[in-house]
Amino acid sequence: MPYWLGFIIILVIGVVLIVVGAIGHPVGARYIAWGIWAIISTIIAWISGAVSEPTFTSDDTFGAAVSKIKLVPWLVIAGLFVVLIIFGYVVGPNL
Repeated sequence: MPYWLGFIIILVIGVVLIVVGAIGHPVGARYIAWGIWAIISTIIAWISGAVSEPTFTSDDTFGAAVSKIKLVPWLVIAGLFVVLIIFGYVVGPNL
């Protein structure tokens, strides 16, 4: 399969999370934060030269795995994840 297909899957999931959060889910701010993180992280990983592929399991689920990501982009993505946790779980419920 193409190396970019996993990235597309993650981007689509990010958009779905933003849409679900925006239409009024009880924890919508958290969904929006996860969606934004997924999209930004995917773009950072893709641009930095990482490789992604779709994954399938025996119980009929699918997703994507990213590999060969360099240290600096990984640290940026991890930092964004910390921001997500702070926003989504501390600030988010108070919106």
